[in-house]
Amino acid sequence: MQTFSIIVPARNAESTIARCIEGVTAQTFTDWNLTIVDDGSDDSTSAVVSSYSTEKIRLVRQKNAGPLSARLRGVAETASEWVLFIDADDLLASPDALSRLFATAERFPEADVIVGAENEPYAIDKAGFARAMLRGDVRHEMWGTLFRRGVVEAVDADDILSFRYGEDFLFMLKAMSRECGVVVGTAAAVYSYNRSRSEEMVWPDAPFDEKVRFVSALRKAAAGVADDEVGRLAWLYSLRFLYRFAVVTGDVFKLSHPVVASLLSDSRRFAAVGHDRKIVTLLRHRSLRRVVAKRHIIIYKGDNNTYKGGGPADCPEVSILIPAHNAAATIERALRSALAQVADCRHEIVVYDDGSTDSTAEVVRSYAAVDSRVSLVVGGENRGLSFARMMLLSHSHGKWILFLDADDLLEREAVARLSDAAASSGAEIVMMASKLRSRRFGFSFRYFIPTTKFAENPVHSAAMLTKFLQKSGVTLNVWDKMYSRELLDNACLEAEEKFYGEDLMFNLRVFRRDFDVALIDFAGYRWTTGGGSWIDSDEKWDADIDLALRVVARLHQLGMATGENLRAAVEGLENSLAVSVAERIARAFPSFRQKSRHLPWIEACLGDSRLDDLLGFLPDHSALKRRDSDAIFSRGRSIFRKSRFGYLLSRLM
Repeated sequence: MQTFSIIVPARNAESTIARCIEGVTAQTFTDWNLTIVDDGSDDSTSAVVSSYSTEKIRLVRQKNAGPLSARLRGVAETASEWVLFIDADDLLASPDALSRLFATAERFPEADVIVGAENEPYAIDKAGFARAMLRGDVRHEMWGTLFRRGVVEAVDADDILSFRYGEDFLFMLKAMSRECGVVVGTAAAVYSYNRSRSEEMVWPDAPFDEKVRFVSALRKAAAGVADDEVGRLAWLYSLRFLYRFAVVTGDVFKLSHPVVASLLSDSRRFAAVGHDRKIVTLLRHRSLRRVVAKRHIIIYKGDNNTYKGGGPADCPEVSILIPAHNAAATIERALRSALAQVADCRHEIVVYDDGSTDSTAEVVRSYAAVDSRVSLVVGGENRGLSFARMMLLSHSHGKWILFLDADDLLEREAVARLSDAAASSGAEIVMMASKLRSRRFGFSFRYFIPTTKFAENPVHSAAMLTKFLQKSGVTLNVWDKMYSRELLDNACLEAEEKFYGEDLMFNLRVFRRDFDVALIDFAGYRWTTGGGSWIDSDEKWDADIDLALRVVARLHQLGMATGENLRAAVEGLENSLAVSVAERIARAFPSFRQKSRHLPWIEACLGDSRLDDLLGFLPDHSALKRRDSDAIFSRGRSIFRKSRFGYLLSRLM
């Protein structure tokens, strides 16, 4: 009997099922069996699966009964101790995915449920996991989650079998009503999800009665966990769910429905406050519900790439601008952090949805409908960060501009501190320190602290530009700086094509003018890293060289090609290579003294012919100009030793 039974529910999956199967057969861990349940397909899914049939891969057919029914049928047809579900249009993330799941199961023998995720594994009790699910802090889907067979068989799923979407959430919540140990994380991604589909994309089109039935089942499942906080969070989740997918999408809302009436009657019991109290008010009043779907929504249809400035005279003091693409999982937290600002000055929040295929726009619309400070601009196809920022500037009116990425957060006093510094210094940019948050470990710490890099404060723009170009302790990003609107109006900003380093290009146009930059020793920006990094890859070095070439060309184009600026730009490339070496060393820790592991890669980087166009700007003693791999390694090792418990570790582990 194999250790893992892998179950794949499939309906009309002829175009994707082969890739899914091959992702399993490519695993280095071989103690598995694979069962594909054809849930009444009308295409050639069964024929494709049959072509892979072996002793370890089998096909089961049934009449169409829904994804949950297919999964449970697959469990009934197998006998392994552990069960892993994969959807037919998804696949395992890497050949060692099953090995990682098995290693986590051995490390946590008390675990009954292991949720595959990039973070370092940690154990959590069932009520704690149910709370985290309802808050959106952990993944809740059945796919990519490893179950001990007994947990799946113990769940009474008869009342949720008919759900065609949302069934994952309900099943996981029901599973938490049983005694089980839960572990979240596998230290690396084990599952690759097809982002072109999403339950949140189909909910808006579902009938109102189906949405209400889901809410009823969710609250019933939460009650089975027997935890007061789980009950409160389930109420809050249900409230926001109905608001987002019923009211905002223009459903015919039935206030008299028993489930809705019960939900609203519990608002006092659960003490709805702030944004959620406004939702309760909207749900209760028909006249308010009618205008919700149209409020503060702009559909962008133009083709102009250039920001020209302007805006009404009666404008907010600060505009917080959020470019977003497929950010449904994080945008709500970013919005709440922006709305929670304690500044005395007026501020607005503008979000540009850059061609998202998930429910990002619906999340933002739900906030725009109840808070006049929030506006949404809906774009067409995805055109990248630079274009999104130009659109945000064109649709905002603040005297000061603060950018916020959709997966990051602002501290509550960020706008207040920045505004105070702007007023007292007379500077045209105010730059704050930032906190780096590891997505994998969850801890945060101060990292970029600009006040430690300069003797004077404010700093002249020319001195700041040199640090930018050198990548020397000052971020190239736009998000830790508050810009004066007047400065951006005069910068002749244009949307760039999508490429690595567009933030630096934005700042190059801004910093060609003479002005002062005020620095504040306050970590007001929390940015998230970890996952999706280019670390230890050829693409990262290729992108760094390409960016250096672009910067040199742009300096010439803007009339900024002084010897000092050109030298600083190529020194930035040298610094990037040293940091990449430090990151490679961190991956090999604790054997970081083994130079032989890293020199071949460094020498390959130094042998890139594109460097010939750049090295002439460097002084003769430069390690990059001399193509001295030993010196580059020594510098990378020095960076690692200084940072091993900080930035590098948070990105790499």
